[in-house]
Amino acid sequence: MSVKDLSQNSVSSDLASEIIHTKTLLRSSSVTSQEIVPKLKLSSISNDVKLRHRKTQSLSISTDIPKILPKHSSLNNSICSSKHSAYISAFNNLDSKSFIDDTEKLEKQIKSDIALESKLNHLESKRIKDMQITVKKKEFKENFEFYRQQNLQFQALKEKKEKLKKLEERKYKMEKYREEKIAKFEEKIRNEIEAKNELERQREWSSKQKELLENKKKQEKEEKREQRRSQLEFWNCQKRMQWDEYIKERNDLSFVSNSVNFEEKWISTKQKSTEVRSRLERTLKLLNM
Repeated sequence: MSVKDLSQNSVSSDLASEIIHTKTLLRSSSVTSQEIVPKLKLSSISNDVKLRHRKTQSLSISTDIPKILPKHSSLNNSICSSKHSAYISAFNNLDSKSFIDDTEKLEKQIKSDIALESKLNHLESKRIKDMQITVKKKEFKENFEFYRQQNLQFQALKEKKEKLKKLEERKYKMEKYREEKIAKFEEKIRNEIEAKNELERQREWSSKQKELLENKKKQEKEEKREQRRSQLEFWNCQKRMQWDEYIKERNDLSFVSNSVNFEEKWISTKQKSTEVRSRLERTLKLLNM
């Protein structure tokens, strides 16, 4: 059964109470068709559809269908025409014998229509629920994707901050290491300069000490030379005096008597003079060195 047939059959459920009430009135046989018409509220059926009654009474039917179709105002014209046909069929067979059978069939059909309508409503509610679930799933997926992107951005930002922090720490360490290296190099230069200055001072002091020592040695040599010269002069003076005395003594003595002694003294004196001369030469060499 198609959706159109279900929609058409669902219209019959609105007529259930009116049709059952009409069947009760016909069985009591105390009510005419003129009393049934107002109770069915058929004043809203279309004017172009004219029904023939058994007592040749005609009913004018209005085209205002929505008044008798509550909750189904959006149905198409085919549903309205099927409802017209149901009303027309019911009123043409009001006094016939087959009306009771028709009404029983219609009642069964109405019950089946009610079951189909409830089923359709259940399916519609299920479809709405499924649609809501689908929307919620879509929203959850969109929210999940949004929060996932936010989490990824947060993680990227966190990693970027950690990387920047590590770079700052590395830069600080490198700066500190550079400063320490520069300080060590400056200290090394200062130590080298101080060592060089100290070495220069030691060299100057050693040169001064060497110069003083040389001057002292020269002075000592001069003193020794002067002392030896004075001693030599003193010794020469003594030798001259001795020689003069010897000459005087020799002149005073007689030549004959003292010839032997003179000769011995002369030899001894000559030897002594030779020794003195050699000693003087050695002394002069030592002084000139």
